[in-house]
Amino acid sequence: MNEKSVVVNVFGLNFNVTNCLGGTLVAIAVFFLVWYLGRNVSLKPNKKQNLLEYMIDFTNGIVKDNVADVDAQKHLSLYAFTLFMFIFFMNQLGLFFEFSINDHILVKSPTANPLITMTMAMMTLLLSYNFGVQKFGAKGYFANYAKPVGFLLPINIIEEFTNFLTLSLRLYGNIYAGEVLLTLIGNRFAKSAGWFTVIASVPLTLIWQGFSVFIGSIQAYVFVTLSSAFCTKYLRTQFYGGFSMKYLAAAIAAGLAALAASYGNGKVISKTIEGMARQPESANNLRATMFIGVGLIEAVPILAIVIGFLILFL
Repeated sequence: MNEKSVVVNVFGLNFNVTNCLGGTLVAIAVFFLVWYLGRNVSLKPNKKQNLLEYMIDFTNGIVKDNVADVDAQKHLSLYAFTLFMFIFFMNQLGLFFEFSINDHILVKSPTANPLITMTMAMMTLLLSYNFGVQKFGAKGYFANYAKPVGFLLPINIIEEFTNFLTLSLRLYGNIYAGEVLLTLIGNRFAKSAGWFTVIASVPLTLIWQGFSVFIGSIQAYVFVTLSSAFCTKYLRTQFYGGFSMKYLAAAIAAGLAALAASYGNGKVISKTIEGMARQPESANNLRATMFIGVGLIEAVPILAIVIGFLILFL
């Protein structure tokens, strides 16, 4: 939990070996899985080909549900499939294969690092900006930031930063909290009272790993869905279309959940800081517990987003 990433300096540039190795392992795993499933493609598909086609249809369905522009669907389909596969495998890597040397961690989930999730979020937003400029031209695209009324320009610009942060930090927070809790169960709880806690930690670890696999899958789905939604936003004639009560309902659900989660996270963090001030020797335990609490609280806005999507599309 307190391990440091392996960083090497080459010609004055710092390279995070932990991130590079994790990303490389995921790339190899995704490549060989798709290669294995996609061998010997035929008009009469076998079980492996059916599985690959199902995964592609699943991500294509996400794109079609969120992007109305047919031309954009063609460009986004492969991106959505690749993004989903990479995020899914990145989320699971640290759950089943985490490797450390002394105080340095060599392999963990790449998405447990905010730089990785921010990079993927920036990649998605840049792609959505590209679609918008291609459709409306640079002048028409930037003019949309002043619609429906000009005084909303600063708010629309701030929204771009909040989109970037929420898209990236939501994924990071959930995966990091999952790895922290696994470390607590495996290292702290298992060794706290001898063989009894070692035995008791086994089912707890398996249960949390299963739950983390589910959370990792949901996070990959949410990230791809929000990426598609961001792209379709910039393909509209205006960023703000017609009004409907279902949009208001979805906004209220997401807004209240965000406010509640913000309040809860604020209380957790403030109480943790108070505890660290009173008992500095317990800072590491309190910090770990804080991250777990923040990660669990973040489940509330995730559920609200799912509810919002159900309101909008059902």
